[in-house]
Amino acid sequence: MQQELSNGSRFGDYQIREELGRGGMGHVYRARHLTLDRDVALKLLASRYSADEAYLQRFLKEARSAARLNHRNIVQIYDFGRVDSAYYLAMEFVPGRSFGWFLRTSGPVSEADAIAVTRQACTALGVAHAGGVIHRDVKPDNFILRQDGIVKLVDLGLAKSLADDQNLTQTGVVAGTPNYISPEQIAGLKDLDGRTDIYSLGATLFHLVTGRPPYEGSSPMVIIAKHLHDELPDPRSVAPNLSEGICAVIRKMMAREREMRYSDTREVDAALAVLQSGSATPPRAASSHAVSRTAAMPSMPTAASAPSLSWDANLLARVETPLAAAIGPLAKVLVKKAAQSSSDLHDLCAKLSQQIPSETQRNAFMSEVLDGLPRQATAPTPSPSVQGSQRINHQAAGAEPPSEPEWSQESLHAVERRLATEIGPLARVLVKRAAKKASSWEELVNELGTHVASPAAQSAFRDDARKLVP
Repeated sequence: MQQELSNGSRFGDYQIREELGRGGMGHVYRARHLTLDRDVALKLLASRYSADEAYLQRFLKEARSAARLNHRNIVQIYDFGRVDSAYYLAMEFVPGRSFGWFLRTSGPVSEADAIAVTRQACTALGVAHAGGVIHRDVKPDNFILRQDGIVKLVDLGLAKSLADDQNLTQTGVVAGTPNYISPEQIAGLKDLDGRTDIYSLGATLFHLVTGRPPYEGSSPMVIIAKHLHDELPDPRSVAPNLSEGICAVIRKMMAREREMRYSDTREVDAALAVLQSGSATPPRAASSHAVSRTAAMPSMPTAASAPSLSWDANLLARVETPLAAAIGPLAKVLVKKAAQSSSDLHDLCAKLSQQIPSETQRNAFMSEVLDGLPRQATAPTPSPSVQGSQRINHQAAGAEPPSEPEWSQESLHAVERRLATEIGPLARVLVKRAAKKASSWEELVNELGTHVASPAAQSAFRDDARKLVP
């Protein structure tokens, strides 16, 4: 049993600040490197493994293989070694929350947000695969969304170098998390490659857009059996509003036979980029996990049935020009698509800004479009037919229009911007969700505060947010 380190204690050149988590391989702490004066995530190998030569070799191989990977979407390894009899890894400390945390606290994310973060995950895994390393434990908890919107791949604790001595991995030993594990990992195959991570990333994407993993069961073995034998559930059986495009991508990522999956993460990213642009739908993937066509498919809303909003062409051009400067020619397509589901200019810009990787560029984009423009000039107007149908619906129901909440759209946008400084671009989703449920501004502020990491930051956020409504 590993001796736990207390806050403030010394471990070599590190001072322990707090425990971040623990797992099968050991404990992880936030610590301060006293010489370099920076915070790190310090992973200590459990003492029962430090005395086991096979596990120790694996731990050191993890450190060496992970330390070679230097990319903004991968947590950087700073140091590894031993203090007395304890082996450790010192890694980049990432302020933020994991995808798993968002799913546990807030449920599924929008299809657009899921695509955006999964594309970053593809980049991280692609860099690892190009460096000869596969992760083998891809899941929501192993991706952290940093406060500036950057996704970080973490915990290469099960990472395996493609050049490893095969004696370190015994056939039949299952490594990974049952909800996301690939069939070839379950089978204990020795010749694993990057496609095993693609399967697990597909299961992660399924979870992001539906709020539940693809297979559930009463025990890990039940779930594992489903990966091997059950058809993949249709994501739209859980989340009916998902597009066929995202479902097709998930099906291909999670094909039971790896030869039927995307060959590498670049292909996955390209398919997601097509969906993100709105220009086309990826072709249906042939898969042994294909959804049964005997099941009733939910009817999807068409463009003809959706409310039409009339946007001023000059206003959209005002948005497209600075966006194109930041992301290129896809700006025109993205503006057109986002305008169809946006309630006003601020909502439109908030959606589009998520496509800009740099926080500085995002802020510059928002300022250039919105500064000096009155709020009342930013809202699109429903077409006459939509206005008439809304009026008829109220009359047919014999009811008064719903009463206005105590807050304005300006207040919601302001609290969204404040929350975004703490948790990044998912603030928009969380504010919208909380606004639908809250009966008072105080209730809304308290709910949003739960998504802020530390107690001090929560308190500061709530104090600022309460001032936004008189």
